[in-house]
Order: sequence, then structure tokens, then C-alpha cells
Amino acid sequence: MIGFHHGRVERVLQEDGVELLFNAVVQQAPIVPVLEAEAVGVDAQLPTARRCGSGRCERHGGKQRCYKFPAGHFSQLYSGAMGWWRDLVGPGHEEIWQQFAAQVGGRFTDGGWFGQDRVDAQWQQWTLTLDFYVMSHGKTSTKYTRMRVPYVSRDGFRFKVYRAGFFTPMGKALGLVEDHEIGEERFDEKFVVQGPDEARVRRMLRHDRIRALIEDQPDICFEVKGDEGYFGQTFPDGVDELHFQAVGEIKDLDQLRRLYDLFTEVLDYLGTAGHAHREDPRVNL
Repeated sequence: MIGFHHGRVERVLQEDGVELLFNAVVQQAPIVPVLEAEAVGVDAQLPTARRCGSGRCERHGGKQRCYKFPAGHFSQLYSGAMGWWRDLVGPGHEEIWQQFAAQVGGRFTDGGWFGQDRVDAQWQQWTLTLDFYVMSHGKTSTKYTRMRVPYVSRDGFRFKVYRAGFFTPMGKALGLVEDHEIGEERFDEKFVVQGPDEARVRRMLRHDRIRALIEDQPDICFEVKGDEGYFGQTFPDGVDELHFQAVGEIKDLDQLRRLYDLFTEVLDYLGTAGHAHREDPRVNL
């Protein structure tokens, strides 16, 4: 801290574009060291004392304290603080999702203050949608990342795959958790597989590429649904939805790309195996 002592405020010095007043206390703000912000305290009773042309002024016990910033330093301060925050927590999902959209030839839509950010990507006859949704639990809520694609079903094929948890073995032992083993020991240990037609679900999951892409997801609930539930969208007869969800925001570009590959791989399988029509379902999410 630098102290100036003089009987009156006589003149203004120009130092590095910062106005310094005699009989003042100059204090550097500790937020961003490179960006200087000077706090100038002057006696408000002196006739030569004046308010800041920029910054903000406060009064403390008869003294006026003015925080003055050189021109352009507000934008520099903001940019510096944002850069520091980005280095600390990493890039936001918007940046990653825009990169993902560019990779898959999709379109990123900024939801603004009240909407939801999303990515829509076309693959063959189908449109894949990546977005968030929030589920409330009383006073708390949980944010999920999800990917969805409606398709026209030929036979109502259903399945659900999710990672086994701590209580899964107990639930299976008590008959509370349905789990179809597919004959791949490592996969069977890590995942719960469900579906009304065990043979057809097992046949799909015997494909090495599909299993590998499922295993790549650290958190996964992957299934075919008839609609999006009581509070979600209802689909026309014959339209089902391939649906993925995971807790939190997915901001890993490689993970998003592997998720996209999982969807295209399963969609191709559904079409080849006769579970899905290769046509536009004409449903907008």
C-alpha cells in the first residue's frame, strides 16, 4: 500500500493511465494481480475533492472512498476472471456441445435463460437429440444429460441396460431385480439387462461393438421406451424411442462422440434385425 501525505489535494497525477490524488491512500485490488484497481480515499470536506469519473464511490465516516479503474480495465477484469474460472472448472457444456455438433454435422441451439440447450443431429432417417432435463425430489432436484431418438417400431421390441449397483446382488437374490445374463462374464458383472424377450435382447448384446460402446459410458441407463412417461411427450401408435440418460452434465467430447456412435450402432441393428422401419417417424422432440 502506498501512502500520500499533503495538506490539500493540489493536483492530479497521471501514472499508467490511473488517476492518483495527493493526500490519498492507493490500494491495489487483490482479485486479478495484472489488472490494477486503485482505491482512492479523499477528504470530502476539501473544496478540491471530487467524485470519480468512473468506478464507484462510497462514504466512510466523513471520508469519501472512490474506486477508480483505467479505461478498458472493466472488460479486462471480466475476461481475466472468466479465464481464471475456466482454468479452475474447465470449459462449460456450451463450448463442448458446439464442438460435438460440429463433429457430427448437427445443430447446437442455445436455450437462453429459460430454455434448454440442445444438439440435434440427423443420421439416416432419424434425428438424435441431446439435451438436459431436471427431476425434482421435493426440496432437491437432479439434473440429467439425455440423448433420444424416436423411430417407427415394427414389433414393439424393448430392452433396458444400466450399471449394476451396490444392492443389485441382493435385489437379484430376493427376486426384486430382473437381470438377463448374456453369456459375457465381464459384461454380466457390470450391467443389469432387462427386457420381455430375453433371447432377442441377448442377441443384440452379443455384438461386440454395441457392448464396448455401452461399457464406455461411466453412467448409463439405456433403453427403448414407448413414450416419455406421465410428464413427458406421448408418441403416436407404433413410434418408440431409443433413450439414454446419465446424472449430471456430460462435458467430455470423446464421451459424447462414443454415445452418438452407440445410438447409430443400435439404430442400424434395429433396422437390420427387423425391429425398426427405416423411415422418418415425423415426431419433433
